[in-house]
Amino acid sequence: SFYRTVGASGAVYGIMGALLVLVILHHGNYGHISLKRMILAIVYMIYTGLQSPVVNNSAHIGGLLSGIVIMLILACFPKKKEK
Repeated sequence: SFYRTVGASGAVYGIMGALLVLVILHHGNYGHISLKRMILAIVYMIYTGLQSPVVNNSAHIGGLLSGIVIMLILACFPKKKEK
């Protein structure tokens, strides 16, 4: 059977995935965000999603992985220096 879901939580997970890559690329700290804090937040978000039968976990995992992949691709392009 097929289910329809609506929401922006997959996009939120995408942002979390992209932020995770930024934290890793900045040697474990990006601003006030540490790698430990990011991992804890992501694990907690996935855990709470798995506790509910009405949450579309595939959208969450897909968003997280998409954010990671897109940020890794963007990180391959060097920054242009400002004049």
